[in-house]
Amino acid sequence: GHGRFGCWTCTVVRKDKATRGLINEGHTELEPLLNFRNWLLEIRDDTNYRCTVRRNGAAGLGPFRMSARKLILKKLRKAQEKSGLPLIEDKEIKEIFKLWKLDRTSDTYAEDN
Repeated sequence: GHGRFGCWTCTVVRKDKATRGLINEGHTELEPLLNFRNWLLEIRDDTNYRCTVRRNGAAGLGPFRMSARKLILKKLRKAQEKSGLPLIEDKEIKEIFKLWKLDRTSDTYAEDN
């Protein structure tokens, strides 16, 4: 690639030139991954997707809302299907569901914040 470091979903850098370069070099299977990552960049600061209270109770962007988490997982699985690349394992999905269950019963997380 062109100097990639870190996680492929990182939204700290606005444009993922490394993945774009690989796609331009013929690795078209990466296109769904780039689209997913760019979509994450679009929604990361959107309060329609994020709680407006942090887990510590302070005002500000908190965790993704449960509805957003479900959509993120759905889109990740679709990117996996389209790319043919292994992005998430069944055991990871089971762990995600466990964490979601904890949040639904937690006092420090509220979907409507």
